[in-house]
Amino acid sequence: MREVYRQTVIQWTSEHGLSRWAAKTQLQFTTRLLSCAGAAGLLRGRREPREAVAPRVPDLALEYILYTLRGLRFDGTLIDNPYLASLGLVGGYLADRLRALRTIEFRQIGDVYEFDWRFPDLEAWAAATLAPTRPVTVGGDGYEVHA
Repeated sequence: MREVYRQTVIQWTSEHGLSRWAAKTQLQFTTRLLSCAGAAGLLRGRREPREAVAPRVPDLALEYILYTLRGLRFDGTLIDNPYLASLGLVGGYLADRLRALRTIEFRQIGDVYEFDWRFPDLEAWAAATLAPTRPVTVGGDGYEVHA
């Protein structure tokens, strides 16, 4: 569990906020920042310390991330990298999520893992997965007309 303390957020606000901000403004900003983070589901609780919560990434978004990472060079591997870790997608939890995806087949035995990709790249995945459900034509005036 990652803990978030009000004093830490106040310190961050003083370091990253505008230098002309008075202490009262920093406190107000901190209060609102913590409130927004709580409303967005990024923090749990109202008392010290608050618990930082990683948002649940929908399967479609996870597929998008993986197809994107597949075409990039980055530090780490497809199952151990800072992008997925920043979303709380690590270890056994990540492996379970990968096994449930529709367009990627994931297998793992110990430290050895394998991916089978339903689509050859991000563009093909997007065309098949994000395609409109109804045919779309463009009228002479440039507006979309749905059939």
